[in-house]
Amino acid sequence: MVLGVCLLPLAIRLWVAPLRAADSDLPPVGALDALRMGWAATRGRGFQLMGLAVFTCILVCLSALACGIGIFFIGYPYGIAVVGVAYNDLFPGPTKELDVVVVGARPPMVDG
Repeated sequence: MVLGVCLLPLAIRLWVAPLRAADSDLPPVGALDALRMGWAATRGRGFQLMGLAVFTCILVCLSALACGIGIFFIGYPYGIAVVGVAYNDLFPGPTKELDVVVVGARPPMVDG
């Protein structure tokens, strides 16, 4: 248990490396470059990410108390969403223009 507590800061600092290596929106990198980029991206944010990880872990564990079913509908989806949002905060990719459709809006006028 002591070893786990000692390695927790290291794990928190390096958890984004596999995500960065697999991200297709950013230029491809190798494993060592992904580790370096993950370490650099989490510099100065270790305690924030550790707090986020502890809070998410507590919520996932509490969701399992609902006869084990809550973990599938609340715990895992929330945990995956938190990881995705945190990763996008650390590695913002290229912005993409989204077409927004407003219900009830008039279509644009075409001259012709």
